[in-house]
Amino acid sequence: MRSCVGRKAWLAGLIAALGLLAPVATARAQQAAQPPSAASPGFGDSPSAESSSGDQGPSDAESSVGYIDSALVRNQFRLRFDTWYQNHRPTRAEFLYVKNGLPFTHEPTPETNLNNQELSAYIEAAVRDRFSVFLDLPFRWADPTVNLNESGLADVSAGFKWAFISSSELTTTFMLRGTMPTRIGEWISTYHWSLEPGLLVNYQPMEYVTFEGELRYWTALGGSDFAGDFVRYGLGVAVGRRCDDDFWITPVVEFVGWTLLSGKELVVFPAGNVGVKSSGGETIFNAKAGVRAGWGKRGDVYLGYGHALTGDVWYKDIVRVELRVFY
Repeated sequence: MRSCVGRKAWLAGLIAALGLLAPVATARAQQAAQPPSAASPGFGDSPSAESSSGDQGPSDAESSVGYIDSALVRNQFRLRFDTWYQNHRPTRAEFLYVKNGLPFTHEPTPETNLNNQELSAYIEAAVRDRFSVFLDLPFRWADPTVNLNESGLADVSAGFKWAFISSSELTTTFMLRGTMPTRIGEWISTYHWSLEPGLLVNYQPMEYVTFEGELRYWTALGGSDFAGDFVRYGLGVAVGRRCDDDFWITPVVEFVGWTLLSGKELVVFPAGNVGVKSSGGETIFNAKAGVRAGWGKRGDVYLGYGHALTGDVWYKDIVRVELRVFY
């Protein structure tokens, strides 16, 4: 059994520390640039205090990405449906599925391909102007080629977001997500906990263009010798603006990558024999394109498609549909 503080867990602590130290450096820079009588905004400051310092909050900020995590802190409910295809190495780093296909594992029959559908309910509550907590409950239908189909509640995740830089043009957020295993089935749960700190950015340099990005680090806590960790990064750009009382539509393009640092995966060769290889050093890169549309600013719908650009994949193709309601 792998230790809960694995050989790469220090990187999670490093990213978390950077996220916590960044606002301190920002506050000191603001204090140096302001006259002594000016007050620098801090976590939980009132809107009037933020306005007086030039940090007015993301009241007009918009987020249209469908695959990158949004940096905006808000009250929202999201219902999302994914269907993804052609995962030929589902055990890679135990990110999506538990180690199997070998003797004395949960599912001893090697799997050659896995397709999935997943419906998830996500709720986020902004308990402060710059701080929110969230919970994500996914239900998965697994369609393996060799093994029997499964369905059930997949691993549950929860965490918080802290927008330590929050202005009308730029929002930079520290996020921390933890995932709890349900251990319902081999194609439903990873059977271990995981931790994922990350930095999220929303930048609007002009009225009709918004850039969004992310840098995240995922690590398995516990798990088998297949469990590993990776760095995830992404950049998206959306063109358009929401209308207060009219229909609007915003196209968005995203690029998302994963670079694995450790872990193992089961390889099933065409002849049917199997082998185990290291996942460390592999890079997966996807392109995503979609549209987000709505009426007013109380909610919207998203339809998007993603395709893998590399030989190593989590899936070859993915289709995503989601509904968001802001409250």
